[in-house]
Amino acid sequence: MVSLLSVGILGACGSDDSPSSDSAKEAKSAENTTKESVKKEVNSKLLINDNDFGKISDNTSNGQNIEIESKQDYTTNFSDNSWAGVILSIDKVSVVKTTDIVDYSDNTYNGFVAVHFNVETPQQDISIYPTQAKIVTDYGEQVDDGGIFNFSSWDGDLMKGTKEDGWGIYPLSKLTDANAIKNLRLNIDSSYETDDYDDENAYHTYDISLQLQ
Repeated sequence: MVSLLSVGILGACGSDDSPSSDSAKEAKSAENTTKESVKKEVNSKLLINDNDFGKISDNTSNGQNIEIESKQDYTTNFSDNSWAGVILSIDKVSVVKTTDIVDYSDNTYNGFVAVHFNVETPQQDISIYPTQAKIVTDYGEQVDDGGIFNFSSWDGDLMKGTKEDGWGIYPLSKLTDANAIKNLRLNIDSSYETDDYDDENAYHTYDISLQLQ
């Protein structure tokens, strides 16, 4: 009789199915979920985790620590088919204000403007360089080349029948906020090869003004 009673008591002591144990498990699970949510929220501020522009961080000396302070996305309907049969369009613009971005030459920036281009060449081979565009903002900052901010080579020599798209990304050092740009001007050089020395159309510079709303 004593042995059976002892076994019963030990079995009861070893059980972990009490209500207090279940509550502790639920509290621990809720705590872990909260910590994970906070972690994701913090990480979402890092430029390196941005779906569109995270690769910019690869070409900087402080890429792991750059944070996005504000970001403004715009849709546009710009389209131009006035030169050499080329259809050049712009459908998106993003302005991003960040903490300091330092390149490997120790140049420091505090944001960038990114323009998404679509190029079609139905008539002939051409060369066009949106990633090397010269831009000027409405607050007076001029940029002559996207440089390290352009992480993919999609423009340049395009053969007849090509349909290509990609970002042109231009560094800014005087940006105060992502909403600071409402007017953006771009100059884009383009050309095609010809044996006709009198062909004044062979070299062309797009002069584009975008209103961002």
